[in-house]
Amino acid sequence: MTMLQQQDNVMLEKTTAIILAGKRDFGRCPIATQRPVALWPVLGKPALQRLVDSLAQQGFSRIVVCSENESEVIRAAVQCPAATEVHFFNEKLLRGTAGCMQFALENLGQGLRHDHFVIIHGTILALPYLIPLLQQHQESDHVMTVVTNPARHDVYEKETAGIYICSPSVLEFIPQGGFCDIKETLVPALIRRGHTIAAHQLDFSLGNFREKEEYLWALSEYLYTVPPDSAQLMEGLNHRENRVWVGQTADVHESAQIIGPVAILNGAVVKEKALILGPAIIGVDARVDAGCVIESSVLWRDARVGARSQIQRVLVDESAQVQVGAVLSDRTVSRHVGNGRHRSSVPYEDSVETEMTLGQVLDRFRRSWKIAGALLAVLFVVTFQASLLSLVEEWFSSDEYSVGALVPLIAAYLVYTRRQELLKMPVKPQLLAGATALLSAAGLNLFGIYYSLGSVQHLSIVLAVAAVVLLFFGFASYRRLGTILLFLLLMLPLPRSARSLVTAPLQQWATSSAVFSLEMIGYDLRLEGNIINLRWSPEHEWTVVAIAEACNGLRMVTAFGVICALMVMLVRRPRWIKLLGLLAAFPIALLCNSVRLCLTSVALSILEGPQWQQMFHDYGGLAMMPLALGLMIGWLWILDHLVVSSETAAPMVSQSSQAGMVLHIGEKES
Repeated sequence: MTMLQQQDNVMLEKTTAIILAGKRDFGRCPIATQRPVALWPVLGKPALQRLVDSLAQQGFSRIVVCSENESEVIRAAVQCPAATEVHFFNEKLLRGTAGCMQFALENLGQGLRHDHFVIIHGTILALPYLIPLLQQHQESDHVMTVVTNPARHDVYEKETAGIYICSPSVLEFIPQGGFCDIKETLVPALIRRGHTIAAHQLDFSLGNFREKEEYLWALSEYLYTVPPDSAQLMEGLNHRENRVWVGQTADVHESAQIIGPVAILNGAVVKEKALILGPAIIGVDARVDAGCVIESSVLWRDARVGARSQIQRVLVDESAQVQVGAVLSDRTVSRHVGNGRHRSSVPYEDSVETEMTLGQVLDRFRRSWKIAGALLAVLFVVTFQASLLSLVEEWFSSDEYSVGALVPLIAAYLVYTRRQELLKMPVKPQLLAGATALLSAAGLNLFGIYYSLGSVQHLSIVLAVAAVVLLFFGFASYRRLGTILLFLLLMLPLPRSARSLVTAPLQQWATSSAVFSLEMIGYDLRLEGNIINLRWSPEHEWTVVAIAEACNGLRMVTAFGVICALMVMLVRRPRWIKLLGLLAAFPIALLCNSVRLCLTSVALSILEGPQWQQMFHDYGGLAMMPLALGLMIGWLWILDHLVVSSETAAPMVSQSSQAGMVLHIGEKES
């Protein structure tokens, strides 16, 4: 053994590899519900097994696998390599990506406090050679090295590869108990103490995945980039030509057409006249019957695709079956477990194999949906005619709610901007729930007309629109359009009882805030109810300014509420920032109204003539809109800088010749 190998062994003995295996994902994907994503197979072997084997081959002697109450399932699925110490731990309480280091200390003993730690997400396809990265990290003065994937053409920022190398000194910044995340908690703590963090960019993507779409994309990249003659990565498979790998015990009919990259694993059967278009993987003992067309899909062990089926971008679960003649796209086919036996199943979202996306429906029934849409619009207008006319009259007769006329146009614009996302949604009409909701909205409309309740009539319009979405498109579309449906509520005037409750307090606030502001700048004031008498000095005459009911600020609150809601839906921010931004609309509108009243009062004390008063009354509100937008932008800027997120790390990278990239965060403490 050479001196260099001895040094590597000593370094690896003082390094603990921690794999974050995660948990099952209940609700979104049935396959992730049945097994943790880290156990999804990569060419017939679980992704987590590949990570453990790769770490053992590189010389790591201590591996810790952390999961959320899944250690028994993971332990049963992973074979531990010889001469490698592998521990499986359950996180009873979530500890986070950084807290797992403290968690390992608690379970393995304080002797690890002098170790370096390599944190690895369990859902990656290929692990890089880590020894050079460890050497580079230990020779530097950085407390952490963040490994990143190469930048993609469709992503502006580099994404982390799910690998972090941490020095022992970071342990003092991790709390003994509770949740601690590397990006959200540990990195800000290191920043405040002036430490630096290195970022090493890889030459190839590790294939990170968390759900079906990312899994299929990662496998496709893997098949395109893996060396064709790589015996290690394609073990047990023979490379033919054009990036087609076939297992030694696979049975592929001579009339089947295979267009790579495609991997057909051992025991798989591909029948006559089947067409497989890569990137695709046919799992161990899987079966593709005659006349099938498979494109950009993955079949797991013992899966079966029935004759004359057509699947595109589909993930077929272990022992699941696609029925004969099925046409599937962008789907997941799962298996159900019952009575101790696996049963073949159809796609989990519906028992009908031919469920289509919205775009496919519009394309297939191009003429029919236009006719149906026109008939539905006519029926809607006839049914809600009285309520629609009442709402339009309210818009054009009341200054406070004139902005409501813009809300339907803005909502249509928002739908247009999201059209690509909406066209990919599966269409699953909810006839019973949608029809019930639509009849309820129509009944509510009749109730409002009979009792002359305009607010009830107006509300029934929005409820009817939501019911139509549910009736024809289903819950998936309903959830995607939920924020836009809520936005439509801003076009509705307040009920008269609520309006009378808020008008007087708003008028009083407008008067009080104007008086306070004018006194602060030195005016002499006399207040008579909502009438302000002001003068600059005893030598000047009194100027009378009446704070009328129309000046209470309600119009500005409604107008800026619509603009603020539009900004919140258009900007890309975390949900908590959007919520705080939306809540700030009301105080910002009141502040702008106070500024308008103050400036109007000052102008009227200087300028003479009724035309000035009319001009400030008509255009003063419009002049405040730039101020209100500026305040909102400033508020969002403050919220952005309250928390240091991982997104702030990307622009702070400087190029280095040997160490990849170095992320300089803060300055060293003196």
